[in-house]
Amino acid sequence: MAGIRCTYRSVDGVRITKTYKTPKRAAEFVQKWAGTGCDIGRNDSRAVSFDGVGVVDVEGARITSLLHLLDASITPADDDRDGDPSAESSWGVGR
Repeated sequence: MAGIRCTYRSVDGVRITKTYKTPKRAAEFVQKWAGTGCDIGRNDSRAVSFDGVGVVDVEGARITSLLHLLDASITPADDDRDGDPSAESSWGVGR
């Protein structure tokens, strides 16, 4: 396993990149920097903080799956699953 790479960027130029071996640790990074009320991008690899100041990009996992590990509140910005419960099986760590 190569790990899950998480990168935080903010409008004031801050950039933090970390690679985690476990999905839970990566989820904690996303929650810390994007918050629990973040919006999730369509491709499920970008989280934008509720105030729009910070963005977290994730490689090696889906953000919704990571946040579900923490039982966090998520708001898909443009969810392509359209409420299809059978599509939920595609949610998972890794791509």
